[in-house]
Amino acid sequence: MDGLKSIKNVVFDITGMSLSNEVRFWHSNEFAGNGNTVLIFVVRGKGELDNSVESVILEKGDLFVLPAGLEAGLKTLSSEPLSMYCIAFSCAKALRHNNEWSIEKYTLPVQGIIRVGNTSVIYHQIDKLYRTWGDYSLTETSKIQICFMEVWEAIMSGMLEKNYKEGFRYVIKGIIDHIEEHYTETFQAEELVQFAGMSTATFYQQFKHYTSFTPLQYVTQKKMEHAKRLLVSTEMKITEVAKTVGYQDEYYFSRKFKQVVGVSPSSYMQSLRRRITVLTSAFVGDLMALGVSWDMLSPSMANKHQKHGLLQTRESELDLHRLRIHTPDLIIGSDEALKLYPYLAEIAPTRLISYKSGSWREHLYQLAEIIGIGEVAKSWLRFYDQRAENARKLIASHIGNETVLAVRVNTGGFRVFGEKRRKLGDVLYRDLQLNVPDSVRDFTFRDMDSLHEVNDFDADHILLFTDQEVRANWEEWSSTLKGNVHLIQTYPWLNYSAMVHERLLTKAVSLFAG
Repeated sequence: MDGLKSIKNVVFDITGMSLSNEVRFWHSNEFAGNGNTVLIFVVRGKGELDNSVESVILEKGDLFVLPAGLEAGLKTLSSEPLSMYCIAFSCAKALRHNNEWSIEKYTLPVQGIIRVGNTSVIYHQIDKLYRTWGDYSLTETSKIQICFMEVWEAIMSGMLEKNYKEGFRYVIKGIIDHIEEHYTETFQAEELVQFAGMSTATFYQQFKHYTSFTPLQYVTQKKMEHAKRLLVSTEMKITEVAKTVGYQDEYYFSRKFKQVVGVSPSSYMQSLRRRITVLTSAFVGDLMALGVSWDMLSPSMANKHQKHGLLQTRESELDLHRLRIHTPDLIIGSDEALKLYPYLAEIAPTRLISYKSGSWREHLYQLAEIIGIGEVAKSWLRFYDQRAENARKLIASHIGNETVLAVRVNTGGFRVFGEKRRKLGDVLYRDLQLNVPDSVRDFTFRDMDSLHEVNDFDADHILLFTDQEVRANWEEWSSTLKGNVHLIQTYPWLNYSAMVHERLLTKAVSLFAG
């Protein structure tokens, strides 16, 4: 069977299967043990599935793949109870080399919700598997294997039949997740092509469409990100780092590193293995984007706390005595600390740059120059712009010229952000080039007493930012506002650094084109 080539050499171990009717609530603990992936197929009804990664609505004909290690709960959302098939399984790949066989754990690189067009075919294949499973005996093992592979092939075909773009997106996402787990290994792109069930040309085209990179470029990026962390945060030698990320030839690794990162591994390591005191919280995100390890950012404030992996500090809280004890190699801050410069310079070389007058891009480059790795900032920005261009195309293919407005929930009111607002404006209206309502082009922000006033801007999409969980007000807000309303936590959208902007590209694609 030609269709089975995409899961060549994969062996499935189905540990449980059930057909559940009259379901009001279901939890994965009731069905699957540790190490098992769970496949859910909804036969009837409508429900909401929640896990630590996402919350999705499942309806008749929907499938959901719950990866091993995750728990999930599913509750009905209609008067009609749910009816669904559940399959718990694990899988491995059998490999033969020089007449020797080996078995390694294998993860199907597709997860989350899967919507297909050929639901009747999939229902038939799953029902066939269920009946075969019910008649299980040692002599039926091969039949179960074949039935499950036929189920999987029907799912893959259905994804493409439903909507080839949507199908491609789910397949590529799963393959990316697979790469994330195995990028340090020797990679055979042909295996990815086989699993995707596409021609080689279509696979490469779709992979670049969704990631802005070829598969090889993407794997290389992941290897270099790992290498940067090892060079900065460990005492490993360059040879050891090279082998750890999958390169046996140190010199080839060094050439690839400089090509991707901008400087040689030795220069990068020497520049970033320094204790740096940061006086301005936003600069932490820039330095971490350049590769500075959190462990090398020494504390400097009397009243500081860590939130979401970023340092939250003010120059006014500076404790010079504490700073002197930590003996930093370098002190970096904004010009707000200018009056303290003579005292800071006595402790360590100190560089202060303007925060308010510069963009995050300018901050990134200035900080890189201070550290001595200006080429790293240029390389980072080049790849960022490549990802931003790709994100623009993906979002535009879903929402076209529809307008997007950002609104923050404040105490007793609401703040509308204009196009000139630096933090959100940079990513929404400049990097992603989303269409802005004409009435917000000429201001930075405007405060409103009620949500009814927000409707005057006539936006197609409203991003409603809040600092806390406010689900109690959600129904009121969504019924008051016109257009598509997206409730969003303030972090990381209102932070201003290179690292945050990189995250926002992914979040924006998920929000508008997910």
